[in-house]
Amino acid sequence: MKHTDFFARIRALKAAEYKELQAAVELHGGMYEWDLRNTEHPIIAVNPDGIIPSPVDVRIYRVYIREGALRLCGVEKECREEVRFQPDEAFAGHLSIIIDYLPPVSGNRQRLKSIQYGNH
Repeated sequence: MKHTDFFARIRALKAAEYKELQAAVELHGGMYEWDLRNTEHPIIAVNPDGIIPSPVDVRIYRVYIREGALRLCGVEKECREEVRFQPDEAFAGHLSIIIDYLPPVSGNRQRLKSIQYGNH
């Protein structure tokens, strides 16, 4: 039976989220950090191994760009041990959660909007 290619849609959604998060981090000078002692920081679900499903809730404490690639740093929500993962291992819809926690940058909203709507 034919059906919508949901996997392709998920890949497209994740690519758009990556692009928007990278643009938002660039607006913050290429890096942003949260203090994990504060309760205001993003928590996202990731599958760190990518092959075998083993989802983990990760408290993000740093996002940055190195050599043109977006990098994320976080600790496991409960035990607070470092979790190493790639942005594409985040669940679809979760990279945008990080954007929600970035403070606004005055004067640069238009650039982010152009990326969001493909006007660049």
